[in-house]
Amino acid sequence: MEPTYSDLDESTEQFVAECLRALQEIQVDISDAKAIGIYYDQMLAEWLAAPENERSDPYSRINLIGVALGQHLVQFTPMKWVIATDDLGVELAVRGSGWLVYPPNAVAKRWDEREGGAFIPTFAREIISLTIPT
Repeated sequence: MEPTYSDLDESTEQFVAECLRALQEIQVDISDAKAIGIYYDQMLAEWLAAPENERSDPYSRINLIGVALGQHLVQFTPMKWVIATDDLGVELAVRGSGWLVYPPNAVAKRWDEREGGAFIPTFAREIISLTIPT
């Protein structure tokens, strides 16, 4: 099934806004993909340093980083936040110019693989170069 898209509902808009406020408070510069990657590395290292049976659910961290990455894309491309729905469920995404990106999902996959945060500036640069007409 091809995804369908809708604008963010009020609760999702509030979630994104809360994440952006939190990122601003901890001084993560979302206009700098490298800074987002460094923050990701810090959060992953902190989480991995905890004993396995004492680790918190990582999804609050993953979502925060995913929103940072998504907002970075929104800031530097014609993309905008949407809710994408397909046969697998409903997810927060950014969409524009024929592209659909699921930033929290991209972060979650790399987190699960314990991949370093250097993927974030590379990922952002590729998406930006593909979505901005030359």
